[in-house]
Amino acid sequence: MDLSKRDFLKLSGLTLASSISLFGKDRDGSDEVKSDLPKIVKRDGKRAKVVVVGGGWSGLSFAKHIKEFVPDADVTLVERRELFFSCPVSNAWMFDMVDMEFLTHSYIDASNNHNYTYLQAEAIDLDRKRDILYTTAGELHYDYLVFALGIEYDYYRWSGGDKEFEARIRREYPPAFIAGSEHITLKRKIKEYKGGNFIITVPSGNYRCLPAPYERACLLADHIKQNKIDGKVIILDANNTVTIKEEGFLSVFKELYRDELIYKPSFNIEKIDLDRKVVIDEFDEEIPFVDASFYPSVRAPKFLEKIGLTTKTVYNRVEANLDVYTNRFKGTDNIFGCGDLRPMGFSKSGNTAY
Repeated sequence: MDLSKRDFLKLSGLTLASSISLFGKDRDGSDEVKSDLPKIVKRDGKRAKVVVVGGGWSGLSFAKHIKEFVPDADVTLVERRELFFSCPVSNAWMFDMVDMEFLTHSYIDASNNHNYTYLQAEAIDLDRKRDILYTTAGELHYDYLVFALGIEYDYYRWSGGDKEFEARIRREYPPAFIAGSEHITLKRKIKEYKGGNFIITVPSGNYRCLPAPYERACLLADHIKQNKIDGKVIILDANNTVTIKEEGFLSVFKELYRDELIYKPSFNIEKIDLDRKVVIDEFDEEIPFVDASFYPSVRAPKFLEKIGLTTKTVYNRVEANLDVYTNRFKGTDNIFGCGDLRPMGFSKSGNTAY
């Protein structure tokens, strides 16, 4: 039995154009071992080996739906984290509207509930000729490989390639758009905020979760208002206006938080002086800040660049080199991308990834 494109779209919501067979594809290939890594998944010619790399919303959804539609497929989810933390709804958690338990879940439970294998490991290399993914835990043979690695930050416009600056700004003023410690740090900052300018930036390009920076700014403005804090949220938006739900957000800025929030569209950051705590624009205007969450542009994961599956575009410096009609990586016949790493013009948010 093969999965047609139409069937796959119905059941997984992912635009893959080729079919995945219940049975593994017959291929000639050497059994040579690249290293001493153990063979965790090895092709047996009987069941399709599907390897999904990345355990965010899209990776989890993909693994789940493949097993639902093709129960006999051998599906392995590779994820380096041992605990799932949801970026979607995390803004509500930062302001105590939901608890941590609502955002965190077990990868083991998910894999057991949906009958696939969860491997806690990180992808480190790929042999495209022999269909082998190398991970920190061992090597996996695959018939179909799906990358769901999400996004990475691209600070280059602000840093000019200064890695020390990039590490410092991410550590001191985390964007909190990649799941994990950044969210905890930003929540602490909000709790400890006593006043002054709190800057939130909105990047240009196809960034992760279009409404989230504006939502976060509104929640912080409400926090300032309710607690009578002598401070302001300043949104520095690289875009010429709000990128989504424009009318609603602009009306909220004006009608609900006119005293707590300043919105600056088309703001081109020329420099961020971390020592002086000022942001400088292209006209040498300086905006001081007490605290901030600097959200830079986004890019495809460096691992994809390492294995030759990225391209450069005018929108983001490094994007996944996908066929936008099939979600297949260009130059491959069995490697696909899903979720936020895709360069297409949809909102990189949880409802889309799912």
